[in-house]
Amino acid sequence: MLTLLIFLMYLVLFTLVQFIVTISMLVQWVLVLFNGETNTRLRRFTKGLNRYSWEILEYLNFNSD
Repeated sequence: MLTLLIFLMYLVLFTLVQFIVTISMLVQWVLVLFNGETNTRLRRFTKGLNRYSWEILEYLNFNSD
């Protein structure tokens, strides 16, 4: 059962999170292109998403509980 949970978390991390990061990267790029500066709220969101991804990777590699 634990193996299935780990596999599902892997799928969530590398499909959903990757998609969200790609979209946010493109949005941020367009904002910089037109406004000349980044969006602070989007930067905070992606920073939190990076932390979440790191925590999942730590769990999947048995480095945390």
